[in-house]
Order: sequence, then C-alpha cells, then structure tokens
Amino acid sequence: NLKMKNLSYLSLLSLSTVFAAIRENYDAVTPQRIDAIERVFAFYQARQITTTANNDTENELSGPCKPVTVIFARGTGESGNVGGRHSPGPALFPEMRTMMGSQNVAIQGVDYRADIFGYLKGGDPDGSMRYYNLTEKAASQCQDTKIVLAGYSQGAQLA
Repeated sequence: NLKMKNLSYLSLLSLSTVFAAIRENYDAVTPQRIDAIERVFAFYQARQITTTANNDTENELSGPCKPVTVIFARGTGESGNVGGRHSPGPALFPEMRTMMGSQNVAIQGVDYRADIFGYLKGGDPDGSMRYYNLTEKAASQCQDTKIVLAGYSQGAQLA
C-alpha cells in the first residue's frame, strides 16, 4: 500500500530529525540522555493510538463555570492545545462528557511550545507558567469547580 509506505517513511524521517537535533545539542552520552531518547521512542510508539476525536483545541475556561474543570497539556509535537487524534487527551474528553454530562465538564488546553527541546529540559518553563495561570484562573473564576490537572508526555512535565 503506497499510502502506508509514505506514512512509514514520514515517521522514520520524523525520528531521524529528532535524533539529529538531539545529537547537535549534546556533547556526551549520559544515562539521563539515554533515558530521554528511550522516552522519545515511547512517545512515538504511543502515537499509534487513534481516536475518533476531531477537536485538537479546547478553550472552555472562557465559558460558564462547570462542576469539573480539566486543564490538559498536550505532548511533544502534538497539534492544537490538547493534541490530535493520536493523543490520549482527546480520547478521554468524550468519555468524560458522556459519563458526567457535557454540561458538567469544562476542558481547557494549555498553549505552549511542545517541542523536543522543551521535553529534554524537563518541560517548557513558559508552558509551566501558562499551566499555572490557567489553574489560578479556574480556581478564582469558578470557586466551586473541581480542578483536574492532566497532561500527556511533556504536557505532564508542565504540571
């Protein structure tokens, strides 16, 4: 199948770019750097998950207060502010809305640079500040809401 071969080639090309960037930014191999590379592999393996979710951006904190507010940060290289079809966030949100009722759950994504260098630093510092500010906004704006902090991959590092 030509389409599958092209997708496989693009995935391999993407991984080559990641490792070229890692090589340029590190002078020596250490156990921590090997661990970081293993995590990058795990990230790409996890991306094989596919959901039916179509929305990669959620900004419901600007809407009315709801009993539960989820603040979610996407993983490295993902689209929007919560990730796309291959991310666990967009797979989780419809399930939460079904179980709790969409009128009871607000989802807010975190906008930040989700690149490999932020991941290798342990999370993007500006993204961490945005995550904190969104949490503060949810707590002050909707004092009775239960706040769920979540993230995938680098997004979890922000929290």
